[in-house]
Amino acid sequence: MKNTKYTEAEAEQRFLYFMGLNSISIAIVFSSDFLYSIALQLLGVKLGTSLSFIIGISAFLILIYSFAEGISNGLDMRKRSFWMFKYEDEFNKEISNRSHEVAFSATMIFTLVIFVLSHESSNFLAQTQWSLHHFIGFVISIASLAYGVSVVTLIHKNHE
Repeated sequence: MKNTKYTEAEAEQRFLYFMGLNSISIAIVFSSDFLYSIALQLLGVKLGTSLSFIIGISAFLILIYSFAEGISNGLDMRKRSFWMFKYEDEFNKEISNRSHEVAFSATMIFTLVIFVLSHESSNFLAQTQWSLHHFIGFVISIASLAYGVSVVTLIHKNHE
């Protein structure tokens, strides 16, 4: 275990980074049903099941690791920052706000495209055979993926 003590801003940024990784893992977990059905169609039962299992286990392990690291870094933060995702450092606030904007925009664009394609004259949803379960999981994964990738890339840009 590390004995490194971080400043408030460093602890907030590490917490934000690991929550970004956590969001990416959550996106993979929520889209697993949809991705599994595609893998079965494209790769066959044996290879599709094996690949889905490996990706699922990997995403679950990353989820556990990033959650544990985020919590351990969150212990160096103020309670307000930790429980409510309200950051004291201006740069971390900016990263969080921009990432939320990206996630909202990506989700709205995706749902707008699905709305337009699912018009009565179009058979898009009937052709894709999406269930409501797949659709909701995919919308959640789009939002989580957009948030997580945005957080991780903005933090990495800062360190360059």
